[in-house]
Amino acid sequence: MNTVTAFPVDQWFDICKPLKREDVELAEAQMMLYAVKDGLDPECREARQEYRRMRAAVKQHNEALKHAAAQP
Repeated sequence: MNTVTAFPVDQWFDICKPLKREDVELAEAQMMLYAVKDGLDPECREARQEYRRMRAAVKQHNEALKHAAAQP
């Protein structure tokens, strides 16, 4: 069974506002640097999986804010 844990968006971003594409791309680049520092290939399967988790969490965050703003 593959258990996926939530990505800690609040540790990487200011979650009081929608997250911009540029900020997400910078975070991904920073994650790549951390991978290199840890001796990992930043393009390996596990790293790419983590980038996808981050992007999915950001999308979910932005959708939740959009939905909350649409409520009367």
